[in-house]
Amino acid sequence: MAQPSSSDGGGDQSKTSNGELYPGNILQDPRGVRNQDMVILSLDHEYRYLYFNSTHSEAMNQTYGTKPAIGDCIFDHIKIDEDANEVKKYYDRALSGEGHISIRESGSGLNHSIYRTFYNPIYDDKNEIIGVSVFAQDVTAQKLAEKKMQESDRLRELLLDIITHDLKNPAGVVLGMAQLVLEQFPGNELIEAIYSSSKRLLKVLDDTTILSQAAFGEVIPSEPLNLRGIITDIAKEFSSMVSDAGISLELDIDSEIEITANPLIGEIFKNYISNAIKYASDGKKILIDALPGSDSIQICVKDFGSTIPEEVREQIFERRTQLAGSIGRGRGLGLAIVKRIAEAHGGKVWVEANYPQGNCFCLKLPFRPSE
Repeated sequence: MAQPSSSDGGGDQSKTSNGELYPGNILQDPRGVRNQDMVILSLDHEYRYLYFNSTHSEAMNQTYGTKPAIGDCIFDHIKIDEDANEVKKYYDRALSGEGHISIRESGSGLNHSIYRTFYNPIYDDKNEIIGVSVFAQDVTAQKLAEKKMQESDRLRELLLDIITHDLKNPAGVVLGMAQLVLEQFPGNELIEAIYSSSKRLLKVLDDTTILSQAAFGEVIPSEPLNLRGIITDIAKEFSSMVSDAGISLELDIDSEIEITANPLIGEIFKNYISNAIKYASDGKKILIDALPGSDSIQICVKDFGSTIPEEVREQIFERRTQLAGSIGRGRGLGLAIVKRIAEAHGGKVWVEANYPQGNCFCLKLPFRPSE
């Protein structure tokens, strides 16, 4: 919302409740404010118009089918009693000396509108309240868009819950049957593969549920986790890929460091390591280190390949963003998911240059060292 601007020339000064001064009684006659998208008006103690702009006049005509004039009482023009009663409370708060902001709806049907409104007392040179000034902006389109987005998010969340629930049942049956058969035929590689794959599938479904909670801003469960233990287990999962790529993966993390997080936090390191193998194998090395601080801990996955240009380092954490030359090598979703997981833990992620070359993909989490 644009703020009133000072006009040239002398005259008495009025001020808002926060003490800001406006020359030329701009709050009583705020014609110095230039914003065609904003409704501007001022009223006296009897709710009579001291000033209004054309945007307010048009809004009153569109909403209530009326055309106000200077000196009219505004409530002679607000044709819906519910609107009149509600808005009077906002005016009275300002007339009592309390500047404030409201988000309110008015009208109905095609004339329905939503306004964000600033109400300020008008003071004279004796510091006495002589009226109220109002600066309002139509945010109908913005609020409707937000509502549609929220409805879309709720629908996606519902569909995800249905899908994961319906998949968990058959996956659980497969796991149970595989376990029974494996007990009868221990050592059977085919049965072991079915058992381990169905077990991983159930874990993926559990992680998906937690990830959806993170994506929709919900609180996710957390527990004490040994940082080196998590990353060591993840490194074992990538051992064959690391070997095939001809690179080394080294850890420089104290074995005593514990973080409070959801096991889903491991997906961040999996993504970082996977990307380093895919895109920076020419550096022949991946180094993972951790730097604990007094209230946070920074974990970095460092590669020694080509350095990502500075101008695109923030973009790669956005959905559907890929670097030039990476077409066909992914859907651009991985780092966007990484960002959501970090934010769900109150942390943040970024990438910076490694030296002499390469990249440091970092995660910073709230952290309290154990005593």
